[in-house]
Amino acid sequence: MDSTRPRVSFVIPARNEELLIASTIFAIAQSVVPCSVSSEVIVVNDGSIDETAGIARDCGARVIDVQLHNIAAVRNAGAEVASGEILIFVDADTLMNSECLQGILEAVENGAVAGGSAVEFDQRTSRLQRMMAKSFLFIWQRVFGYACGCCLFARSDVFAEIGGFDPSYLASEERPFSRSMKKKGSFVLTRQPVLTSSRKFRLYSSWHLTKVLFRSLFLGKYRDREELGVFYDAPRESET
Repeated sequence: MDSTRPRVSFVIPARNEELLIASTIFAIAQSVVPCSVSSEVIVVNDGSIDETAGIARDCGARVIDVQLHNIAAVRNAGAEVASGEILIFVDADTLMNSECLQGILEAVENGAVAGGSAVEFDQRTSRLQRMMAKSFLFIWQRVFGYACGCCLFARSDVFAEIGGFDPSYLASEERPFSRSMKKKGSFVLTRQPVLTSSRKFRLYSSWHLTKVLFRSLFLGKYRDREELGVFYDAPRESET
């Protein structure tokens, strides 16, 4: 353990993620060892009705139980109890790795106040779906310079200065987060990717996802929770 490296708090918002949460926590545990960093894992259990909370505790995570149903507020709840100098927000269907973590640590040690990582998907998708994903990621990250929600990081002191994520955004909360953090200092999108689930491509039609991605990129806040099934209470895949 390198005592000179800042302590990292991993914050995982989770709702009904019993099939994936153990893998997410295990991937974090594996990633921190070669990086020689002190860390904690905080799972913010947002009203799950499955075994998410119990599995997370069994895996060694600290579990915070909330009933918020607002992704920005859920992430903020985890940040409020975190002890780390660096906050890394990882979705429950996203796998951290040591290369990505090392890239984040180096970015902060070189002066970054916040940022995100590159993104890869875990399973094969169709050619159309790959084109959709690559186009969205290029515009979101490389054109607009926003971090992706599946993996964001911030210095905890600067995160507190901006007041955390804006809960008035029911989705795409990483957009105002990115803008606010850029005003505070260096904002870095690392080239080392996390691996995230492609399940939305399997659970929703390409047309539906196209509408969601377009709205996220070019339109304003979501004001109707009924539009947000893809982000909230989306169906979960079974083990079979």
